[in-house]
Amino acid sequence: FERFCATTNAGILNRIQIFTIQYKEKDIKDVFEKSIWKPDELQFSPDRLNLTSELSCFSFYKIKNDDNRALLKKYIKYLITATNNAFSSIHRTYVMLKQFCLFFEDVSFKKITRADALDYLSYLADQQILDETYRKYIQHIIRFFDYLCISELVEFCPFYSDDAKHVPYDYKETALDDYIIFVSVGQK
Repeated sequence: FERFCATTNAGILNRIQIFTIQYKEKDIKDVFEKSIWKPDELQFSPDRLNLTSELSCFSFYKIKNDDNRALLKKYIKYLITATNNAFSSIHRTYVMLKQFCLFFEDVSFKKITRADALDYLSYLADQQILDETYRKYIQHIIRFFDYLCISELVEFCPFYSDDAKHVPYDYKETALDDYIIFVSVGQK
C-alpha cells in the first residue's frame, strides 16, 4: 500500500510539474523552444507516423544541465526537421539519449572525457539489458556526438565504435538448449 501511495504521489507531482511548465510556456510560439514537445505540434507527415501506437511527448524538463538539454533539443529538432525518420525511431533515440543526459547531470557534453565515457559504459553494462539494446544505446550516442562534432558544438566523440561490440552476458542453459544438443548429436 505504501508503495502504491508513493507511486501515485510521484505521478501526481509529475503531472503538476508538467502542467506548470506548459502554463509558463503557453505564449512561446516556437514549439522547439518549449520544454515539452507534443506530437501534434510537431506536424509530422502521416507517412512518418505509426497510428497504431501511442504518440508520446518529447519532454526535456528533467534534464537539469542546461547545456546538455540545449544540445539534445538541437539534435532532436534536426532529426525531426532534416530527416525522414519515423516518429517512433526519433522518439526511441530521444529516450536513449535522455537517459544518457540524466547520467551526466553535472557534466556538460562539451567536457566529457574518455574516462567519463567508460564510466557510462560500465553503468550501461550493469543495467542487465540485452546485447542489442546495449549496442543501440552506444550507436545513438555516437551518432549524437557525430552531429555535435559536425556542428562544431563539441570537439570530439569520447565513445568509439568498438564500444558497441563488448557486452558482458551471462549465458544460462535451458531445457530447450539441452534438447537441441541431444537431437543434433543423435541422442534422444
